[in-house]
Amino acid sequence: MLHRNNEPIVSLSTFLILLLAHLLDKLTSHKRPGLSELLYPILEPFQTHTEVASKGSPFQWAFLILLLLGFLALYPLLHLLPNWIYWPMELAALTLTLSSYKLIGRIRLLTEALDIARFDQSPKLARKLIAAMADRDSQRMNLVDMNRAAIEASWQQALSAWAAPVFWYLVGDISGLLIYGFAREASLIWHKQHPRNIRPKSQPLRFIWQLHRWMLYPADWVLGLAFVFYGRNKSLKHVISSSWKWPGAGGVTLAAGAGGMGVQLGGPIHRKGRMLMRPLLGPSQLAQPGDLAKAMRWLRASWRLWMMVALVSVLLL
Repeated sequence: MLHRNNEPIVSLSTFLILLLAHLLDKLTSHKRPGLSELLYPILEPFQTHTEVASKGSPFQWAFLILLLLGFLALYPLLHLLPNWIYWPMELAALTLTLSSYKLIGRIRLLTEALDIARFDQSPKLARKLIAAMADRDSQRMNLVDMNRAAIEASWQQALSAWAAPVFWYLVGDISGLLIYGFAREASLIWHKQHPRNIRPKSQPLRFIWQLHRWMLYPADWVLGLAFVFYGRNKSLKHVISSSWKWPGAGGVTLAAGAGGMGVQLGGPIHRKGRMLMRPLLGPSQLAQPGDLAKAMRWLRASWRLWMMVALVSVLLL
């Protein structure tokens, strides 16, 4: 999809907005209001009485259809605005949708908690953080399980916090960005109300919840291909052999990262009081202390790689 004034997907203005949005995300991540707070008046009709009628009310369906059509109509409408108004709106929308530095803060806190669990034999804080971040029962986890869960949660949340907003901004401009942000925030609000991964019964809300999951798949390839670049043949081998086995988005990223780092991800987890089996990704080596910090470096390297790709695209086009 072409951007404003028939510009290529990565134009100079787009590249500068990406840089500025990440800088503003870093500077304001703990100060600015969350996107869910700004979207709550829109999200609220889908959060009430979700268990009452599984098909949803006609109002909910009509409101959802009009809302999505409204988001799609924003691009041609905003296209009429002068650049000095349009570009700040793009910057504000991308900054509000990004939450990569909030994720970085959580990963740092979890890294410290895992170090405490390793040296002081006090895993209580680490287990509490993993239960919140990875949505699983952590009381039975040993140190290896906690390190594996932390790596998985960090990479999967990077899809939602960084890779997906950037992808949908590049291919869909403000319209694609707002549709993704709306679907993500609705899913996050539902998850906070039902932290045990219960699917919505109301069909309109379930459609939004599924929309968010669908929109993560291309982001999985964005992040996964960067991991393949760093992991080379080891990453590519595991992407080809096992990424397709993973349920839902994240298989490409996890398989490429596990192969490149040489650690095993996936396997059994405990959730809602029962054990769930997931496919194994990567070699047989177990996650070790320090692997979470390495996983964080892979995320940073991936961001730098894609920004270099964007810069080269600007220079060539």
